Amino acid sequence: LAEDGKVYSWGSGGGGCLGHGDLVQRNVPEVVDELCHLGKKAAQIAAGVDMSLVVTNDGEVYAWGRTKNGRLGLGMGETSVTIPRKVQMGDHDGMAVAVEAGYVHSLIVLATGQLLVSGGVGVDDGEDGAAEGDDGVPNDGLPRLLDDPEINMWQRNKDIVEKKEQAKWQKYGKYETKGRRAMMEEAKKWGV
Repeated sequence: LAEDGKVYSWGSGGGGCLGHGDLVQRNVPEVVDELCHLGKKAAQIAAGVDMSLVVTNDGEVYAWGRTKNGRLGLGMGETSVTIPRKVQMGDHDGMAVAVEAGYVHSLIVLATGQLLVSGGVGVDDGEDGAAEGDDGVPNDGLPRLLDDPEINMWQRNKDIVEKKEQAKWQKYGKYETKGRRAMMEEAKKWGV
């Protein structure tokens, strides 16, 4: 991610994860042209196994690469997408602040602290990818709200001084989870 919001990619082109419209390996960084053609500037990026996601400066999410089991939130109709495609987030469109890419899933962190989840992880030696979400709803490959009132994602802001004696945080990748009530009370103190 360059300072001007352009995204560059290189390496294995497996599943179209480089976003250049093909499956070809790149040995040197190349700009992901489709985002430029769309007039989008990236604010944050994430890369997983054969997949990539971008949050734009206007809160949209674009994804590309291997789509098996809905891991990118682009639906279940294709096996891969080789150029950036907008992830449809319904009522949450334009509210993304961060993305994470795992092995067979992706997460979209919303400005509200809520999470949208796509894909899943196999359990008990089963195949990777969730046939249905924790709520029993079939996986249609689109982002679904992780509707747990006790979990919110809060990305650390380097300008915020954390007071550890006031609240305990649990690490979750580069994010931290905290009960919704405690997180919102602390956010009010910070003027958020």
